[in-house]
Amino acid sequence: MKTEISDSLEVSVIIPTYNEEPYIAGVVQSLIDQQFYGHIEIIIIDGDSSDQTVVIVNKMRELLPLNRSIVILSNPKRHIPISLNMGCQQAKSKLLIRLDGHTFAPVNYVMEVIKMLGADGSKRIICGGRIQIEPGTRALAAQAITLGVSHPVGIGNAMYRTMDGFDENCLEVDTVPFASFSKQLWMELGGFDEFLLYDEDSDFNFRARQKGCKVILNPRIVFTYFSRPTFSLLGQQYYRYGFWVSKFLVKHKRLPTIRKLAPITFLAALLVLGFIHIGLWQVLLLVYTVVIAVVSFREAVIKRKDWRLWLPLFLVFPTLHLSYGIGNLIGIATSISLPFQGKPFISYK
Repeated sequence: MKTEISDSLEVSVIIPTYNEEPYIAGVVQSLIDQQFYGHIEIIIIDGDSSDQTVVIVNKMRELLPLNRSIVILSNPKRHIPISLNMGCQQAKSKLLIRLDGHTFAPVNYVMEVIKMLGADGSKRIICGGRIQIEPGTRALAAQAITLGVSHPVGIGNAMYRTMDGFDENCLEVDTVPFASFSKQLWMELGGFDEFLLYDEDSDFNFRARQKGCKVILNPRIVFTYFSRPTFSLLGQQYYRYGFWVSKFLVKHKRLPTIRKLAPITFLAALLVLGFIHIGLWQVLLLVYTVVIAVVSFREAVIKRKDWRLWLPLFLVFPTLHLSYGIGNLIGIATSISLPFQGKPFISYK
């Protein structure tokens, strides 16, 4: 139903992209279809895609309804925090909404954001939702990866990934995916830290919480997110996550959440025990193997009645844990040799 407030409002949606040809049409269409009758400014910041991403967006731009518009910016450096800052700076509205190039927004997304932040963005809140993860392809490995990255054994207690079922109650959390916030807050924080090539959202949310803002998970917002389709891409993704979490640690001089420490703790234990006590090393490795084998059997065979999924899922868990843990260790090692220097991000105040 149309409302006077909705018709008079404008929001800006910031979308960094690079080679998102399989998904970008669906992403843009999910914003066109929003249950919101005000104006949505869709800002695409493309990293010089080599596929048809920009071509597809340009074709869709020609057929937009009057209350939707698309702006395309170019960021040859492809670094996400730079793209986000470019988009936020370009945005004309007071309410800024982030989305990724392979994530579909639910039809209630914009309306829920307005309810959370206020029509003028006056509430000091960062709002996000939970994600429903879908396979990047139909391949068996992609299906297993989707299960692994939404399971507590794979990614810990990240509520936005593991929350099962529908819950009306909003939760205060440490971070959320695809956050929405006011442009005033973005300016107050000096933008996203362009030194942190990944984990920039956790850093942004952390700095906001230090200034008294709340980070809220609204379970009524359910994104459709497409996971990495291959083990190689999954390993690269989680290595990057682990590496840049370490940079966050060095920058703020504090430990991240417990779930982010589990992989490096496990890896460190394996390394240490491998040198000092081979028996304990074997026990630890055996226990780990049995746990992920049982979990994989339960999820693949008992729950989904699919024996084919068992082995791929069994391989997903160590891919996640070891890639992340190795990224952690290398991130810390490089921070020791090249200490974090001051405040390496541009201020957008």
